[in-house]
Amino acid sequence: MVNEWNSVPLVMSEKYSTDQLVELDTNTFERFSPHPYLSIESAPYPKGVSPFSLRSTVKENLTKAAKLLNELWPEAKLKIFDCYRPLEVATFLARREARRLMSEDKDQGVFQGDPTNPTEAEYKKYFGDPRQMFAIPSDNPLTPPPHSTGAAVDLTIVSPAGVEIDFGGAVDDPPPTSFPLTYAKDGGSYDQIYDNWRKFLLALMSKFEFARLPREWWHFSFGDQRWAKIQQKITGNSQICAFYPRIG
Repeated sequence: MVNEWNSVPLVMSEKYSTDQLVELDTNTFERFSPHPYLSIESAPYPKGVSPFSLRSTVKENLTKAAKLLNELWPEAKLKIFDCYRPLEVATFLARREARRLMSEDKDQGVFQGDPTNPTEAEYKKYFGDPRQMFAIPSDNPLTPPPHSTGAAVDLTIVSPAGVEIDFGGAVDDPPPTSFPLTYAKDGGSYDQIYDNWRKFLLALMSKFEFARLPREWWHFSFGDQRWAKIQQKITGNSQICAFYPRIG
């Protein structure tokens, strides 16, 4: 099972081939603490690798976005939810979410199996469920999960007082609040505020070549297959390729 962006060629670029993982500094960025996935018992994070790490060029672009935000709104900061996610962790989270959905469906009489001990076929089915919040955990080096490339970041904005901006839904909320355009067509005053913040974040990140995931207002990337697919659609140039493979 693959996603549409996995058809995008992954071509090693001389310009970006030396990009290594670099941890984001805490002076420029705020962080969610504790880290949302690192704090999960048995999550298979390797020692010595921070989940608040990105490829060096991706970090440079994100730092530029953070500085522009600070110019537009002094003391406001980007708050980082998650960045690098090893394949083992991507697999762990996707399977964990699949079991949660199975349990939910079990309660509704939709799922007939055992959510505590699913078969691989049942996992595969729920990896493709529209409610699934995590990328398909492919171990194929040609179709890496976005966060495993070190090119994707989940984030939000905090005010100068350190208060998270209300985007009409928290980072990692399920659909429909996760969809970037959820509030675009609604007429309430709060809906317009939420939509304006989402547009502002998109404009800020797009200025530094990031692309937003169509299903998540908080997810941005640069150089991975999702980014390339989105850039192809925006520009009409089908020759745009991804250049960041999986790390590890």
